[in-house]
Amino acid sequence: MVVLISIVLGLGLIAPMIERSAEGATILTIGNGVYFAVTTVTGVGYGDLVPVTSWGRIIAMILQTVGVVLFGSIVAMVAVELLRY
Repeated sequence: MVVLISIVLGLGLIAPMIERSAEGATILTIGNGVYFAVTTVTGVGYGDLVPVTSWGRIIAMILQTVGVVLFGSIVAMVAVELLRY
């Protein structure tokens, strides 16, 4: 769990560095990067902050995969605990 949270925060901090110089960039600050990372991982993805560079989009894909794994793991742990009784 700590590893997944570290990945989300780490990529949220890296995204603005990659996106800042791109034309039409919306992820310009670290706060925007973390917000983008969290909304992407939770599956909400409002669309107000989107990556415009290839590396930014790669980060978004990684975050989406981490989100699916994170929530899938949580559901699996809850299911195992419910079936244990």
